[in-house]
Amino acid sequence: MYNIWLGKAVGQRRYILRYAYAPILNRRLCNSTYSYNGQITSNMLCAGYMQGYTDACYDDSGGPLSCHSRSDSVLSRYSNRWHLAGVVSGGRGCGQRYYPSIYANMTAAPICRWLSTILENN
Repeated sequence: MYNIWLGKAVGQRRYILRYAYAPILNRRLCNSTYSYNGQITSNMLCAGYMQGYTDACYDDSGGPLSCHSRSDSVLSRYSNRWHLAGVVSGGRGCGQRYYPSIYANMTAAPICRWLSTILENN
């Protein structure tokens, strides 16, 4: 299960940082004819719920999709780590049935190369 850090909900006047749990979905499922119909590439992740539950929404773009990993080893029992899996990049509306949010896949080779270049030059 992954966490999405969210800003404000539709209709709210102020930002309240919150998070939601969102499973990363199989690309084939997201590319089905009743969903994104082949638009999801290997540079993208599709995460959320096909039923249309809690999801990233307007103003959440750029927010992280992160994975919390815990080590069971005695030496690292105090090291809870968060890993960036994706970055909110779009979707169709907020919590729409069959249209979970789309994220930039931060583990995809082209995105890793791009990010490395940005970090090296800044």
